[in-house]
Amino acid sequence: MNQLFKTIFVLIIFSSGLLLSDEIENSLLWEISKENQNHKSYVFGSMHVKDKRAFEFGDSVLICLGKCKVFSPELSLSDEETDAAGRAMYLDNNERLINILPDSIYNPMAAAIKKYLKKEPDLFGQFRLFAVYNFIRKVIQKSDFPETIDGFLKLKAEEKGLIIEGLEELGDQIGTIDKIPMSFYYNFFKNPDNYLEESEANLEYYIDEDIGGLHERIIKSRTGSEMSSVLLGKRNRKMAERIDELSQKMPCFAVVGAAHLAGDEGILNILKMKGYAVRSVGYDEELELTGRDFVKWEKFDFIPAGFSALFPTAPEETENRKSIGGDVFFYNHASVPIKGDNNKAYYITSIGMPDGTNPDPMIDQFIQKTKIAGTDNKIDDEDEILFHDKYPAREVIIERENELYEYTLSVENGNKIYILQILCPDDDFEDNYFLQKFLDNFELNEK
Repeated sequence: MNQLFKTIFVLIIFSSGLLLSDEIENSLLWEISKENQNHKSYVFGSMHVKDKRAFEFGDSVLICLGKCKVFSPELSLSDEETDAAGRAMYLDNNERLINILPDSIYNPMAAAIKKYLKKEPDLFGQFRLFAVYNFIRKVIQKSDFPETIDGFLKLKAEEKGLIIEGLEELGDQIGTIDKIPMSFYYNFFKNPDNYLEESEANLEYYIDEDIGGLHERIIKSRTGSEMSSVLLGKRNRKMAERIDELSQKMPCFAVVGAAHLAGDEGILNILKMKGYAVRSVGYDEELELTGRDFVKWEKFDFIPAGFSALFPTAPEETENRKSIGGDVFFYNHASVPIKGDNNKAYYITSIGMPDGTNPDPMIDQFIQKTKIAGTDNKIDDEDEILFHDKYPAREVIIERENELYEYTLSVENGNKIYILQILCPDDDFEDNYFLQKFLDNFELNEK
């Protein structure tokens, strides 16, 4: 693939570039502090993707977020600025791409629009080239969650009542976009599928916190130094200045593209030169917990029951059983009840049946018993899914009378039905990080 395309792709997807000093170790989460400050702030390297693998960043991130009073993404727009950002995606003076682009760019762009957006190219004629690139990128990019990592962290910050202060202004990012050369767009539109290959490779580096590997991807490019200057350079200095300004006042949690972190002109080095002590924070580091949502997860193996699971604290293991009719038995395996600062409850149970038994009536019976446990309980949603792309399952959301919501997932595996339940005061299960983590890490032992 064209080296310039690789370089700019890495920079953009990590909001984005990387010039790494050998002395800086691989890490995405950094603590910064000054001798004259009685608090610590944090800088976290993000990635603008919705792939669930990128969200396995450990709860140290949430713990450190909970210690801060200010959340600072690269950009935080007012309603007026959001409108301006929308307008900035259009060409000036009613120009159209077909009239200003050479055929060598317009034709592959038009073909990509038809293939991936299923629309006529003329519908996008008044957009800037970057906007068209972004439309196509979002369609082909893996999307497990409704928010990117920085978007998710912003939601958590808002839930905790943190002040939101952006590190950059809208004009800074628009100015950067305008400097992206045509050759980048040519290579993208010519073969957007290459984006998936690059995204997968970059994601592996990100999951491993291998900022050194990302650095190598750029410096090996003949144009890496030039594009790093365009997409980083002044931006790094301005964001570091803003982090310094905010951190002087109160604990700040700054989120920047991972590629902005390292190097002689990287944000971390600039902060060092401003007198900050910079320390990497491990994902599994023991930290003082502040706030009931910030927990340290642990994995537990339930070998006789045939599964393993991740819990936010040590569960109560019961392993008792009772007959619910003939050779059908109900098993209690593990639970984390609501108590103290913990405002969520987790349960894993199962139903064992003779071979060949239809599981549906058993699931119906369990759900009905759960529903009628409270006079005002009602089923809010119900759906059949394929759990882990393999096991038939049914998910049910029950609105309970005491302002709690219950998510129940019944997973079929041979002659057993495994039932996973979460109780919490939040009905937005699609966005619930803790639910997703609980479900994603439930694993059945192969028979």
